[in-house]
Amino acid sequence: MQPDAPRTRVTVKAMSEAHRILGWDSREIEFEGSTLADLLRSLATREGESLYSYLIEENRIKAGYIVSVNGQIVTSLETLLQSGDRVMTMDVVRLFHGG
Repeated sequence: MQPDAPRTRVTVKAMSEAHRILGWDSREIEFEGSTLADLLRSLATREGESLYSYLIEENRIKAGYIVSVNGQIVTSLETLLQSGDRVMTMDVVRLFHGG
């Protein structure tokens, strides 16, 4: 880590599939950087991959997943995070109605 690198501390809530692959449901995380992409790269899954590699495809959040910051759904990986923010990750539950 560089001495001047910014560090951000946020609370991450991992729901549904994100909970399963991370192995926890809520943690306070301190990471180097200040964007959503930086945070996702800093979160290690049970398999040792980053959550970024799991949720991101072609520089976008994969269809079927939602990330929110302080209750607002975000789509930009360049969303700036500030210490104290609350970030939630989850997959979208799809309902099918048959007949």
